[in-house]
Formats: sequence, C-alpha cells, structure tokens
Amino acid sequence: MNIKKILKATLFLTLVFAIQSFTTVKGVEGTWAYSAPDAPYEYAKGDIIIKKNDGKYSAEIKFQYDSVETKDIKVDKNVVVIKFDIDGNPIKVTLTVKGDSLTGVSETGDGSLQLTAKRK
Repeated sequence: MNIKKILKATLFLTLVFAIQSFTTVKGVEGTWAYSAPDAPYEYAKGDIIIKKNDGKYSAEIKFQYDSVETKDIKVDKNVVVIKFDIDGNPIKVTLTVKGDSLTGVSETGDGSLQLTAKRK
C-alpha cells in the first residue's frame, strides 16, 4: 500500500468516528440538577433522577426536605413527561432534552412554572 492510500483511509476513519461521536445521543437516564426559581423555596432546587430498567422508566424527584418517586414517566424522542403527586396535588412536568440540559414547565393546580436542569 502506498502512503496516499494509508492517509486517505486514516482520514476517512477519523471522519467516521468524529461524525459518530457528534451524533451519539445520551439517554435521559441519570441525575439532573433542576432549578425552578418561581417555585416555593422547598421545591425551587433539587435533583431529578431518571432510571430505566427492563425498558421502563422511573423517576425520583428530590426536593430540599423531601422526595417523591414515580413510574408515571414517558419519554418520546427528546420530550420527557413526568407525573407525580405532592400532598395529594397532581404535578405534571414536561421537559425537552437538549444535550445535557432540560428545559420545560411544571403544571400544578395553581398554575405553571418554568424550570431548567443540567446533567450532573
């Protein structure tokens, strides 16, 4: 083999691996540090922990003084919808995944709040 063919093959493989690394999408599984500045103090910051076992998602939301677990979580491409109750009040959180960030809204009986999250 001559040098030009080796260089072309090396360049081609490097390009393939570079494209693959840019297009590899991380799943939503993991721990996300969230912030909802307009929420009551005890719920304004915390963690959302999303797990996937046997193809089914679950989530744990950790607040300042409490936490709640739910299996009512749907993931469709880059949209995550999590439903849970706090003290009997239903909460629906809809998030859009973009890389290592989540943005979205939390809907309660009292209205809606914006929230953001970063992957830990």
